[in-house]
Amino acid sequence: MLGIFLVGQFLEGNVLAPKLVGESVGLHPVWLIFALLAFGYLFGFVGLLVAVPACCHIGVLARFRAAALSGKLALYRREIELSDKLV
Repeated sequence: MLGIFLVGQFLEGNVLAPKLVGESVGLHPVWLIFALLAFGYLFGFVGLLVAVPACCHIGVLARFRAAALSGKLALYRREIELSDKLV
């Protein structure tokens, strides 16, 4: 009975929860686990509370920057079109 409980807790904590949280915030579960480990190590319990929101912010900024650099962000395309007309 104890073994079933421990296996269930392990699977829920290390597999199921990161997958569900990762899908809801748009991050891969490995990034979430890494963020929890790093923030928990650096900042303790408060780091564990801040890890997922901070990782989400970093992910959004990284995606925004990648879109801007690849030219898929409409905000920058408009500026490029205007500068082409001025030349």
